[in-house]
Amino acid sequence: MVIRALSLPAVLPGRTRARSRKLDVGDLYARVNNTTLHFALSSVDHRGRLTSRQTFSHLQWPPGKTLTSTFGRNYVLLRPAADGELTVGERGRLLLPSNLLHYCGIGAHRQILLIAAADHDMLVVHPQQNIAEMVRGFHEAQFQRNVHRRVSGDHR
Repeated sequence: MVIRALSLPAVLPGRTRARSRKLDVGDLYARVNNTTLHFALSSVDHRGRLTSRQTFSHLQWPPGKTLTSTFGRNYVLLRPAADGELTVGERGRLLLPSNLLHYCGIGAHRQILLIAAADHDMLVVHPQQNIAEMVRGFHEAQFQRNVHRRVSGDHR
């Protein structure tokens, strides 16, 4: 018995099902920590489209540029690929598959953080919960540093 709501949708003629590619987290870490980053806030509309014409322009990704996606549990990494399954649209929009959005925790009309690394020709998309976690981590580190200074008697 096949439950239709749980089955994968048919692939449209001339298209292929999105391929998942293995992400080398160490490589991503090295690249992000060794370049100038461009940040933007955006959101995904109810159709799964993210819009950031300025970010695509910064990366020199014109309309028609094909991209491939690699994903971690709570983020998406986008890179140009000749055989990419995603395409930058005419209005600076990028349609992301619903299964990718769901897996990465990206919801419609929720803020997303775009981190562009032009030197490495890549874009990392973070959902709202990652933004909150980054801010909490930053403030926790500030708090711990302040506590350490007080305990050690360093009153700078």
